[in-house]
Amino acid sequence: MKKVLNSTQDILKKAKLLYKINNNENVYLIKIKYIDNIRNWENNRPPDKLRSLEIKKWILVNKQVPGIILLTDLDNKLFCYDGGHRLNAIHMIADIEKTFKVIIHVLLKSNDKLT
Repeated sequence: MKKVLNSTQDILKKAKLLYKINNNENVYLIKIKYIDNIRNWENNRPPDKLRSLEIKKWILVNKQVPGIILLTDLDNKLFCYDGGHRLNAIHMIADIEKTFKVIIHVLLKSNDKLT
């Protein structure tokens, strides 16, 4: 049975630190299988399914995830506050292709207003 990574620390242990911005923000490279459990921040609008399907197709054809997904830590869990369509596309392909990598920008200490 696969262990589900839920805590920020568990997920970031699987990531490669690319750049330390400051004590509160870092940029990482991580396999998509490790971020499949991350959800969209509750204050974001839900991702459009058609747009997510387009991104899914693009990822599978190009074998990479475009751009950077912005995540924040809220109560030791990571949430996506920018990049929800890409994250939704990752959820769609996580069972098909687990080795693709994505760049994530993580805000480590924030509140529900992302400050």
